[in-house]
Amino acid sequence: MKLTQKTIDALTPGERRFLWDDACPGFGVRITEGVVTYVVDFRIDGKRRRVALDPVADVALAAARERAREILVAARRGEDLTVNPRKGEPTFRAVWRTMIDEVDKPKLSEATIADYEDRADRLILPRLGDKRIGDVTAADVDKVVAATTGARNRAYVATLIKKTVNHAKRARILPDSYRNPAADVSVKKPARKGKALETDDIARFGKALAEMEGEGKVSPWLANLLRLSLVCGLRPGEVRTLEWSRVNLPRRKMTVVGKTGAREVDLTDAAAAILQATPRVTGCEYVFAGRRYGKPIVAVHKALKLVQDRAGVERFRPYDLRHSAATGALAAGADVRAVQALLGHADLATTAGYLHSSEKRRRGAAELAAGFGRGVLK
Repeated sequence: MKLTQKTIDALTPGERRFLWDDACPGFGVRITEGVVTYVVDFRIDGKRRRVALDPVADVALAAARERAREILVAARRGEDLTVNPRKGEPTFRAVWRTMIDEVDKPKLSEATIADYEDRADRLILPRLGDKRIGDVTAADVDKVVAATTGARNRAYVATLIKKTVNHAKRARILPDSYRNPAADVSVKKPARKGKALETDDIARFGKALAEMEGEGKVSPWLANLLRLSLVCGLRPGEVRTLEWSRVNLPRRKMTVVGKTGAREVDLTDAAAAILQATPRVTGCEYVFAGRRYGKPIVAVHKALKLVQDRAGVERFRPYDLRHSAATGALAAGADVRAVQALLGHADLATTAGYLHSSEKRRRGAAELAAGFGRGVLK
C-alpha cells in the first residue's frame, strides 16, 4: 500500500505488525503495543538490516520517507547512514549562534538582537541548546512553550525556535523536506493595545517606585530605567540596551538604537538628572546594568508588577510608559511631527495613533461642549 499522512495519523499502538510503503520500497511503519514507528529495511554487505527511525507522532510522513530514501540510496553504495547517521550535525545552540552572528546581526537593530538573545539564553537554550538540531521534536517545543510564562513570551519563543530550524534548512543542514517541529505550535498572541496612564496614576506609581527603591526592593538601575522610559518616551529595548558611550551629558544628547535604527534624543533636565543618579558598574557598558556581569537588565515585567501592586494602579506594560509620554506630549499641545521625531516613528500615522482620549479627557471635552450648548440656549 502507499502510505499517506491520513493513514499515519489514524494508526494507534496495538498488536505487532508492519505496513510497507509502495512509494518507497524498504520503508514502512512498525506497530507495537507501545508505539508506532517508522522503519527502514535494507542490506549492507549482504546482511539485512531493519532499523527504527522516529515515532510517527514526532515526524511527518514526507520527512520520514525522504530520510529513508537517503538511507536506501546510501546502502546501495555500501554506506550505512544509520550508524551515527548524522555525524557532525550541529547542536541547536550552534545553529542559533551562526544565525544570529552571520544572518541577523548585519540587518537587525542592536535592541532586537539583545531581545532575541535574552529570551534564547533564559528560555530556549537551557532546554534545547545541547540537542542536535535534527533531534528537536514537536514535543520538545511544546515543553519549552508550556514552561514559558506570558502569552507574548510563549509566542516569541515558538517563533525563535521555528526561525532557527528554518535557518538550518536554508543552510542545508537539514533537508528541505524536514518538517519544522515548531510549525504546528499554536500560541495565541495577545492583541497589543496601548494604554496611556493618567497623571494621578503616574504620581502614585512614581511614589511607590521611590519607596521600593529606598527599601532596596527595586534596584536603582531598574528604577531609573522605568523613569527614563517615561521621561523620554523610549521603547523598552532602546532603554534597556542604552550604553554609556552613547550618552553625552555635557551636550544633553544621547543616541538610542531601536527597531528603526539609531537616533539622537535630546536630554531634558529631568532625563539628565536620572542618568547622573544612575550608578556606573565597572566592566559594564550598559547604563542599566543587570544581575549578570556585563549584561543589561532583564526581567523588567516582574518588578514592574510589584511596583504597580504597591501603587494600587491597574496593570500596564513597560511599553505603556512610552505610550503615556507620547500621549501626554500631544495632549499638552506638542506638534505631532516633533513627537514623531522624539519617538523615532518612520511615519506620521503611527504617531497619530497615540492621540488617545482618556476617560478624564473625554469628560472634560463633554463639559466644554455642554458649556457651549448652555450658552447658546440662554
